[in-house]
Amino acid sequence: RKRGHTKVVTLYPDNEAGRGFYTEFEKDFTNNGGEIVASEFYIATGASDYRTSLLKIKSKQSNVDALVYQNITNTGEIMLKQMKEMGIEIPIVTDYYTINNPTIKDLMMFNNAEFVDYDYTKKDMPSDNTNARSFKELYRSRFGTDPSYFAASTYDAIILIAEGIKNVGHDPIKVGDYISNLKDYHGVTGLLSFNNDCEVKREMKFSKITNGLIVR
Repeated sequence: RKRGHTKVVTLYPDNEAGRGFYTEFEKDFTNNGGEIVASEFYIATGASDYRTSLLKIKSKQSNVDALVYQNITNTGEIMLKQMKEMGIEIPIVTDYYTINNPTIKDLMMFNNAEFVDYDYTKKDMPSDNTNARSFKELYRSRFGTDPSYFAASTYDAIILIAEGIKNVGHDPIKVGDYISNLKDYHGVTGLLSFNNDCEVKREMKFSKITNGLIVR
């Protein structure tokens, strides 16, 4: 909504995860004044032709600002090719995991798409804290490649558990309470604060695909 997308169509996988993501998006988007003009759910695995769903999406093309799309399965490249072949040119809004789907080899297929991104980047950034700089250096020396967000967030999780055990012992309840009470913790992936369920709060940001490259 803040980026000017007031009317959208959605395209989510027809499985528990996709339905769950859609439910949460629909609730928040419409409660904040947005309108979902149409919603489609596609077969998540095993299909090769998505033209029936895509035709419904295309029929709304002139009436919407964006296509809210998610695909972390091995059908991503097929669907994007079929969108292009059918002349679907609705601006795509998606998430980090869809953009980083390993089956999609060429980000030009997502050109001009916007996606919800993390502050962490695998390349060195001036804003990196001491922990992040050290982690990236050690990771590259050991594995010969830049550390992805998944590697960095797993590292943060393991370090937090280790620190919890060091401070309160091996009782999992006490470790959970220790982590829940952490505020403004300087992790590899950024500044972390936790709630009572040990869920971390992160600031949302948008990045864009321009000429096949991620622009933050």
